[in-house]
Formats: sequence, structure tokens, C-alpha cells
Amino acid sequence: MQTVSRSERSFSFIGALCFVFLILLTPALALEKITVGWESWEPYSYADEKQQMLGLDVEIITAAAKNAGFEVEFKEYPWKRILHNIETGELDLTCGASKTAEREVYANFTEPYRTESAVLFVRKGTAGNFPFKELKDIIPATFQLGVETEYFYGDKYAELMKKEEFAKHVETVNRAELNYNKLLKGRIQGFLTDPFAGAAYLKKNNLTDQIETHPMPVYSDAIHFMISKKTQKVNLVQQLNDAIKKMKADGSLEVILNKWR
Repeated sequence: MQTVSRSERSFSFIGALCFVFLILLTPALALEKITVGWESWEPYSYADEKQQMLGLDVEIITAAAKNAGFEVEFKEYPWKRILHNIETGELDLTCGASKTAEREVYANFTEPYRTESAVLFVRKGTAGNFPFKELKDIIPATFQLGVETEYFYGDKYAELMKKEEFAKHVETVNRAELNYNKLLKGRIQGFLTDPFAGAAYLKKNNLTDQIETHPMPVYSDAIHFMISKKTQKVNLVQQLNDAIKKMKADGSLEVILNKWR
């Protein structure tokens, strides 16, 4: 019968102990990062005073990425620069994107994860002065319309912008907050915006008694994650689609949506 000496037992014990400590001290393998372009746009994406990322889209992409096995790295740019960086591959993706033929040239889209709409904001008490039923009714009116560069306001708006008689009524800015100032100074008579983002801005800046929503419908659209065709992350679209489906099925997506409604 073989016997084990005291020294051999001691060596085995020390070796096992070192192995346990090695496991405990070794950091967990880091998740692969995906870069997500964002623009400050409450309540969808913004940073608090401690520069912590908050917002509806921030929570959804963070949760979806985790489900897909990724860690998110947020990079802030103006929206026009985000689209450029998606096209060049400098960013992997962005949130809150409408699918258009122009964007499909350089980007892929996940399945929808929420809906988005646009409304017309005007000065408080002036909606009745502009009895518009649809966007084309602006053409014969004395009305300048504010929009943000590179934002999608629906197919009807896109078609109208091809007509000079409508386009001459439209003024663009590169930051949404500029339209609030232009409206209050009388430089435009109204502007298009997301109703939730608009309501958050009005509340934050104490403007709810100065600006109102016009009853004219503008558009409602499905919203996606827009992923660069030049991303180095293989199967990223499918992985995020699987994550979105899982979050819809287990109710976690609805929980996030309800939190921000």
C-alpha cells in the first residue's frame, strides 16, 4: 500500500490553497465593448451632475447589450456627427433611430424596441391661429417651421421637403434647444419635436406656461437600434435582436418603458 508523507501532504495542501487564492484574485473576464453614440435628449439619453448616463434609451441599450454579452461605452456627439460616425464605423451603433432608405445604405437596423412620434410646438395660446390639419397646410400660411438637422419627421415630411413651396417655410438648427429660443423670440411660429423630449425640456426650463402642443398630427414611427455596417462586432444585429425578443417576452422591456412614460 502506498503511503503519503507529511511533507507531500503539506505540499498538496499549499498548492490547493494557492490555486484557490489565484481564482479569487483573478478579475472576471471583461465583456466586449460596443460603442454607442448619444446626444443629450431627455428623457431618452442624458447625463446627470455626476456624469452618470440616464434615460429611456440608455437603460434599454444597456440591458439589451448585457443580454447579448456586451458592455456599453457611450460617446457623445451631435446627431449629425453620430450618423457620420455610424457610416464610417467609428461608432458601432446608436439608439432611437428611424429606418430610412438613405440610412440603410450604411447601417443595419434591429427590430423595433419602441415607437416614436413628432408633434408641433407653438407659442401658448396661438394654436388656434394656425388651423392646420396636416403639414402641407403650412404652405399658404405665414408660418416658419423649425426642425433639427438630420432628424426624421416621417415620410410625409420628407416628401414635402422636395417641394420648394414647403421647404421655404422650414428653418434648421443643429441643436433642438435652439428652436425653443427661436420660437419665444418670434423668429419661427412653431417647431417639430418628440412629445416626451419636448415635455421634459419644458418642465426643466419652466416653459410649460409659454409653449403648447398643436393638435395637428405629424407622424408616429417604429424605432430601432441603428448599427454600422462597418462594425467589427460579428452578428451584432442578430444578438441584439435576440436580446430585444427576450426582453419583450420576459416583460423587462415593458418595465423600462413604463418607468419613463
